[in-house]
Amino acid sequence: MAEQKKPVRANRSSRLPFNVASAARQSLLIGSGFSRDDLSKPMVGVIVQQAHPIHPGHTHLARLAQEVTREIRKAGGVPVEMDVGGFCDGVIMPNPQYTFAQRNLITNMIEVAAEANLMDALVLLASCDKSVPAAIMGAARTNLPAILVLGGVMAPGNFQDQKISLEDVIHSVGKVSNNEMDEALFNIMVDQACTADGACCCMTTGVTMQIIAEALGMCLPGNSSALGAGGEIRGLARQAGALIMELWEKDRRPRDIITEKSIANAIKVCLAVGGSIHAMYHLPAIAVEAGLKMDIWKLFDDFSQIIPTLTGIAPNGEYDMEDYREAGGTPAIMKALETQLNGEAVTVTGEPIKSYYENALVKNSAVICPLESPWRKESGLAVLRGNIAQGGSALRVSGILPHMKNFRGRAKVFMSEAVAIQYLRENRITEPTVFALINQGLIGAPGIRTLLPLSGEIVGSGLEEKVAVVSDGRFSGGARGFCIGLVTPESARGGELGLVQDGDFIAIDVEKRGINLEISDAEMARRKMVFTPYEPKLNSPFLSSFIKSVRSLHEGAVEGDVDRSQYQSLGE
Repeated sequence: MAEQKKPVRANRSSRLPFNVASAARQSLLIGSGFSRDDLSKPMVGVIVQQAHPIHPGHTHLARLAQEVTREIRKAGGVPVEMDVGGFCDGVIMPNPQYTFAQRNLITNMIEVAAEANLMDALVLLASCDKSVPAAIMGAARTNLPAILVLGGVMAPGNFQDQKISLEDVIHSVGKVSNNEMDEALFNIMVDQACTADGACCCMTTGVTMQIIAEALGMCLPGNSSALGAGGEIRGLARQAGALIMELWEKDRRPRDIITEKSIANAIKVCLAVGGSIHAMYHLPAIAVEAGLKMDIWKLFDDFSQIIPTLTGIAPNGEYDMEDYREAGGTPAIMKALETQLNGEAVTVTGEPIKSYYENALVKNSAVICPLESPWRKESGLAVLRGNIAQGGSALRVSGILPHMKNFRGRAKVFMSEAVAIQYLRENRITEPTVFALINQGLIGAPGIRTLLPLSGEIVGSGLEEKVAVVSDGRFSGGARGFCIGLVTPESARGGELGLVQDGDFIAIDVEKRGINLEISDAEMARRKMVFTPYEPKLNSPFLSSFIKSVRSLHEGAVEGDVDRSQYQSLGE
């Protein structure tokens, strides 16, 4: 058996004063199976977001955690596995009110697990939509030495000898509704699309946030594009388990890594891969938790003018994450963006971020295109502003048809996605139409409703060029089409989107970054005078608490007005 290393500095437990509380802690831990020698070593929280067997992206995280814990113990630490829960956005989509609020709940649980138990460092395992940003947020808030082990991506499914993913299922629902696809055949597709062990293998929010984690330098290079069921990711887990002890010994912390430089890099990488619009509220939340004061939406807007889309991963294009990985993955994307990135930003390895990509190779330039010859000249995301989105709104430009730079249509107002879908299914679209879905935001939904079912129905029904959607809700990373979400201020907070009426015209200009309701200023003012914002009726104490404390999307929809820059851990 290899000799274990001795810690080079005192852990948090060792710095506790002698009293009833510290004596009780020691006695209880020894009773739980820890040795007295263990109590003198750094305790590393191995935070696993698994909770249950119905999270396909996290089915393998417990196995990866075992790889991590073995290496921590070899390196002289004491691993402590902790489960902080977490749910799959897709699985809970039928009741989406909890989808967004769970991100903040997981972040809080990470704080509670780390601080209440006096952890010295953290290894956080996560794969998917809310779990990855929550892991980064929890690390940034507690600012204990930390590293992420990302769950990677699931392998594509196979249907009729073609690779498929959840995105194919989503965009086939409209075909079934229109009798363009046999339901029995569709059910076979459903059965074969998802393979588990990692995030969905298209450019969903889970994959986007994994790529962002790597661009921030919070995980090891190549982790975001590794196959969840492969040997590579087990090796990365082992490396992370050994590295966390170095992070603790050298006192390298998340706020040394999550800086203005690294966040700017992450935004640029997100734009280049055509990432999910959800990054536009997850990255502000990460900045807030790191104690940074940054206008993330302005940076998205500024960088979107200069960063093109370098890869066409579904739903944006024809490739999947397996193609992306084989083309070189995230290190190759960063290599292609090399001239636009700050290569000196620090990473968990202690080396600058340029070490992640300086020797990377693009193995397939059709999948990862060079900067001078991009997949699309436009950036992956755009911030649109206008008289119904004065604070801004988000459009995934890489998800719209290349020739659709503008859209003007007659408004049809809905307060329910289900009613909007029924309207589609009744074949009532006779002219270019803009669906205005109001009261879908943080307060109105509450919890900001995902409108992926609607966008999927539009594409599946062949109406991608005739119907646009504007909403204060959000569109999943798997969404495609002219879908503008995150309109701020939201209608339930008095935002002008709530003033739209059936029959109005809405004009969208992607190149000029504009979105406007075509009525006079006087008419806008008249409508505002008589407008009463919607107040949701809730019977959930959890969601009631959420809407009372949640900040705006610009601030990442974090909760509470506490200045995170003043956060201090006990004994630190």
